[in-house]
This record gives sequence, C-alpha cells and structure tokens, in this order.
Amino acid sequence: MAGPGDDEDDLLDELFGVTWLDGPSWGFARRPAPYPPPRAVPAAPRRTRRPAPYPPRRRPPSEPALLAARYEQEKALHRRRVAALKAEIAQLRREAGKAGRDAARWREKAEAWRREAVRLARARDRTVVRRAVRRVRALAFPQDR
Repeated sequence: MAGPGDDEDDLLDELFGVTWLDGPSWGFARRPAPYPPPRAVPAAPRRTRRPAPYPPRRRPPSEPALLAARYEQEKALHRRRVAALKAEIAQLRREAGKAGRDAARWREKAEAWRREAVRLARARDRTVVRRAVRRVRALAFPQDR
C-alpha cells in the first residue's frame, strides 16, 4: 500500500482517518471530518392497515362465580385423590389375598417339616436305643459275640 518514499503517518491518516500525536498526549487522534456527514433522507411514511379494534372487555367474574369455579377445581382434585386411593386399596387387597394364600402354603410346609423332624428324631432315638442295647448285650454276654 505504501510506495517508496511515502510517509507511514500519511498512510495511516489516509486509511483510517487517524493521526499519530507525539508529546504530552501521545497516541492516535481522529481528524475532524472535512464535510458534515450526509443526512438521511426521510422515507415516505408507510401506509399500514388500521389495527383491529380491541375486543370488548369482559366484566370481571363475580364472587359467586369465582367460588363456584374454585369449588369445581377442588371437587375434581378430590375425585382424583379418591380414585387413586381406591386403586391403592384394590392393590393392597390383592396383595393381602396373595399373602393369605402364601401363609396357608407356608403353614402346610411347616407342618410337613415338623412331621419330618419328629420322624427323624424317632428314628434316631431308635438307632440310639438299638446301639445301647447292643452294647449292654455285648457287656452282659461277651461270649455271644
């Protein structure tokens, strides 16, 4: 951009419109504009459609109407809660029925285990008694061996 012999300060001035200042206030300073900036030509006013008239204002609801609306909301809320509680009760009843069936099954198993334990205890007692009898016989009648 700068040719041979061109001063860099002049180049800055031509490119950016700034001048380098030396001395107590050093840095770049803008030069004043040689002529005022062009004025914007006012545009012709745009023709717009008229805005639609505002809708008629509704009167605020009366206090009884507000109370009735609030009552309906609360009634709907309570209906939902009642339906949820009914569903929960039905679920709990199903689970309780299942638990009842399970408890009966567990009772049957417990009774079977008890019977098995009694049978095993009697068998063990028999073997203990038989063993004791054999020992006593062996002590009493050593020649029968």
